[in-house]
Amino acid sequence: METKIVYLVRHGDAGSGELTADGVRQMKETAQKLKTELCGIETIVIYHSPRLRAVQSAEIIAENLKPINARLEYHDLLDCNCYQLDSVVKQAEQHCIIVGHQPDIKNYLGETIGRYQELNNGQYVKVEINTETWKGRVELK
Repeated sequence: METKIVYLVRHGDAGSGELTADGVRQMKETAQKLKTELCGIETIVIYHSPRLRAVQSAEIIAENLKPINARLEYHDLLDCNCYQLDSVVKQAEQHCIIVGHQPDIKNYLGETIGRYQELNNGQYVKVEINTETWKGRVELK
């Protein structure tokens, strides 16, 4: 059985579409937690939605993961629904970070782990997905 590790991140606090000062702080804290979890990984892809608050959140994570080489990839499917989020996960690398929005993340978790989990701004979950069944288990961070 192969396992894919996906970190689903909800963007930081935003006002008028872009991150607030608190949102920037949240994302820096999230990046430091992710950096600890990703110890030993040299490169990771960060997929993000086209919305400004998600782009800014992904950029802050990438900058604060150094020396891990983080490659940002815009994905318009991350601005839709949980089924399109599922297609991004299936195409993703073995380990990846996805920065997105509610209710997409909550609904994706409901479909994948059988439990709907609301995330606060700047919060993330680690999802271990069995690539045979595409079902997973989650650790809320």
